[in-house]
Amino acid sequence: FFWRDHCLAAMAAKCFGALSLCCGGREGGRQSRIYLIRHGETVWNADRRIQGQLDIDINDTGMKQAQGVANALDQLGILRKIDAVASSDLQRASRTADIIAAACERSPPRKLDPQLREIGYGKLQGSQSDSEQSKLLQQSTFEVLGS
Repeated sequence: FFWRDHCLAAMAAKCFGALSLCCGGREGGRQSRIYLIRHGETVWNADRRIQGQLDIDINDTGMKQAQGVANALDQLGILRKIDAVASSDLQRASRTADIIAAACERSPPRKLDPQLREIGYGKLQGSQSDSEQSKLLQQSTFEVLGS
């Protein structure tokens, strides 16, 4: 779990950097909050295919999921407090972020940042996540990361 925690911390740092470039410093010394939201479902998610950095758009279910997140953020009173929205430049992330940003009362600045992309999985990209080749490559990847 350390590796996942490390990746989330790194992603949060990248998001903060992207948002700082996008909307500058905060006025009045307000505390910044970063909400990490995963992109909506893609056809490849549904097919259990590894996407990595391949540019796969969200499907109808993914659009409904993104709208559901926007609705939940609105009900929680968060949507009206959003100052900026950053995402990777991949369609699945940018379209999800666009749906959420469009639901905001004011139009927050949008930042597309390739540094927020998912990890590139090389030969794994496009393969079924439960295929034998995929399992072997995943195992060897995590062994290298763990050493």
